[in-house]
Amino acid sequence: WYGNQELEKSYGSIVKTNQKVVLIDSLHSVLSFNKVLDENLISPFLADYKKERLGLFTLHMMGSHWWYENRYDENSRVYKPVIDSKHIPSLNKEQLVNSYDNTIIYLDNFLNTVISNIEFESTPTVLIYLSDHGEILGEDNKWLHAQKSTAAQNPAMIIWYSNAFKQKFPDKVSKLIKNKDNTFTTDLIYHSLLQLIDLDGYKINKNESIFN
Repeated sequence: WYGNQELEKSYGSIVKTNQKVVLIDSLHSVLSFNKVLDENLISPFLADYKKERLGLFTLHMMGSHWWYENRYDENSRVYKPVIDSKHIPSLNKEQLVNSYDNTIIYLDNFLNTVISNIEFESTPTVLIYLSDHGEILGEDNKWLHAQKSTAAQNPAMIIWYSNAFKQKFPDKVSKLIKNKDNTFTTDLIYHSLLQLIDLDGYKINKNESIFN
């Protein structure tokens, strides 16, 4: 487990079952304005991935949480003007959307860096990126998340698999492709992983698995 968020009661007990837990900024919570960037998760992850090869590696990112300007680097500041105040009513929609979109550019670069470092490895590998919630960007005059809005109910998800995985598990890839336009809840992460590794002894809802 490689995390950029302090462990919370809702998931901390699960994290502690991992053989290794690395928290890169353990003294700052998700609400902090001065956390380190998510890219600092990549080096410790790659070091263990190259060494261990087999296993489940989780990168728990800060992502696009407010305050957006502390979630990406200068190279990702493509859209301007950006937010210049933490007081949302003092900002206009263009600033807020621009800053949020810059966090997505940073995320794209993050995922690209991870994939480019593992795609030619001989070990069959799958990367699943799943956000736990979407973000409200002015819909119904609301912002951020943790409030009722259909905008926050469509989180981002990307699945990448290596050529080695495709060659070894063509049936799983075929089923994955057939599911690409279907609708799932975020519970899919549990059922999909259990089915992916064919782990016995656990009840799996195959309707919630993207490999079914």
